[in-house]
Amino acid sequence: MQIEYEDELSREALATHEAGHALAFLIAGCPFHSLTIEPETTNNGIRDGAIIPDPDRAQRFVIGNPPLASIMYLVNACVGDVAVAQYDGKGTASISIRDAEHESGDDASQLYKVAQALRLPIEEAGRVSVGIAFELFKRRSIWKAVKRIRDVLLDRVTVPYSDIAEAFNTTVSTKDLQWARDYLAQWGHEVYGHAQRAQYLRARRLG
Repeated sequence: MQIEYEDELSREALATHEAGHALAFLIAGCPFHSLTIEPETTNNGIRDGAIIPDPDRAQRFVIGNPPLASIMYLVNACVGDVAVAQYDGKGTASISIRDAEHESGDDASQLYKVAQALRLPIEEAGRVSVGIAFELFKRRSIWKAVKRIRDVLLDRVTVPYSDIAEAFNTTVSTKDLQWARDYLAQWGHEVYGHAQRAQYLRARRLG
């Protein structure tokens, strides 16, 4: 799932990808430190762009609402590529998750890790997260907000959370935002409930 961006149109696709990732956090209400499309060399190679987390606030969010956090991280693993597919006008995305267990540092590996934590089959996790992402982008003001965040990123490269949140909140409609939050919450309870049941059954087998 690593994509190389070599020209201005590709740079716009990268910004769209990262704006898609930010969407999952913004709808769920989980703050982060900043969003960037600045390339950086990491232990896993060159990173094109990323959400820079705020570990303390993220931890409080996870503790405060485990079901919502579960679905947020699941959707986040696919929503960037789905945003690029929407940007390209394809209306669909082929998210390769076959080798996710053996990859590192990309969205596929993150999907694998979240699926493992939630005790979901990787294929099911991919289906759920891609499906949810597409449903979110069907809402006109949500997709408009993604494009607004993209434009801010293209202009400034690295943008703090407060400015990303302002771009989002001044673009998305109240109705669409409430629908999206309810939608994620509903899926979050379903996915988290599955994880809890799987953990209970596993404990019984081991006991």
